[in-house]
Formats: sequence, C-alpha cells, structure tokens
Amino acid sequence: MVFNLSHKTALITGAGSGTGIGFASAKFLRAMGAKVFITGKSDRIIDRAKELNCPYFIADLTVEAEVLKLIELVDKEFGQLDVLINNAGMTSVIDKVGIESGSIKNTTHAGFIAAIERNLVSAFLVTKESLYLLKKSKSPRVIMITSITGPVMAMNDEAPFYIHCAGGYRSMIAASILKARGIHNFKEVDGGFAAISKTDVSKTDFVCQSKLQSN
Repeated sequence: MVFNLSHKTALITGAGSGTGIGFASAKFLRAMGAKVFITGKSDRIIDRAKELNCPYFIADLTVEAEVLKLIELVDKEFGQLDVLINNAGMTSVIDKVGIESGSIKNTTHAGFIAAIERNLVSAFLVTKESLYLLKKSKSPRVIMITSITGPVMAMNDEAPFYIHCAGGYRSMIAASILKARGIHNFKEVDGGFAAISKTDVSKTDFVCQSKLQSN
C-alpha cells in the first residue's frame, strides 16, 4: 500500500466514465483504504459505484439544489470530508449543449455559457457547499482536475503544436494520455529544458517551463 488512507473520506465528482480520471482517482483512494463517495451526471455512475462498492449520487453539479443534496448525502454518509476532487467538466455524455464545436467562430453563446457552468461553476458550487465538512477534517484537501488536452479538444480546428521533455515521468504520462486520445501533433525533445530552450519555439506562461507551444 502506497499510502494508508484508512481513516480518510473523499468525494470525487465526474467519476462516471470507466476510463476517466475521476474513476481512476476514486479507485486509487479506495485501494488505499479511503472511504469514497462518487458522483456523475448520468446513470453510468451506478456501474462505477458497484465496482467500488461505494455510495453515489446522480447530479447536475451546475444546479445548486442538486449540489446541496449531494453534500447532504455525503454528510449523512461520512459526517466530515478529508478530500474533495473536483473532476467534473470538459464534455457531458448526456448534455450536448456546449459541446466543443471545433472553433470559436462556431461556438454559440449558449454553448459557451454551458461550458463555463460545467467546468467552473460546478467546481465552485461543490467546493463552497463542502467547506463545512472539510473544516471538520484535520488535514482537508481540495484538488482541482484540469485537462492537458483542453486546447486541443476544445478547439480542434485550431490545435497547437506541443513540445515536451522526454524521459521525465510527468512528460511520459502526458504523452501517454495524449496518444491514447488520438492526439499526435506533438514532438518529444531529449535533454530537458536546456535542450528545449535552444529551439525556436516561444515559451508559454504555463507553470511547467518545459512545455512549449507555437501556432
């Protein structure tokens, strides 16, 4: 066992996909001994809950009333919360409003608002309503999951060109995820940031200095 989380509780949103980050996070936490509560917008969350033998709730996290109900159930189940993982976002399998159009030109106002609610408002609401449970923990943690494929998936007609450091575990994970999702428009550079800095590709303002992007 990597970590002993037998006395910890966790809520993971966006855990409906059997191959997604949310479910993988819940599965890992469960394996480490934590008690987990998962939620998703579609009934496929039921299958994930059966696999983990854990409580679940089907909810649209952009709706405040449904978030309040979710947290109420978590409170009844655990009485406190040690870890909140906000993973819900990107696309929805049942709500096609706001689905990525491929270009900003073809993105509707309604679609843009729906995407903001799904990716930002949901995380805000769940975090806000979870605070009183998190404050009961001696070491509360709130984890926000974002997507490294966002620029590619959201605007796939305007996909950028990526270069990353080969050999490091983070870059290898990133490359594996991108390739698994059918994205191959990036190049591996040996030698770390020193080698990348010698290229003619301009650096971005992202946290990781070894990640470069050009149009």
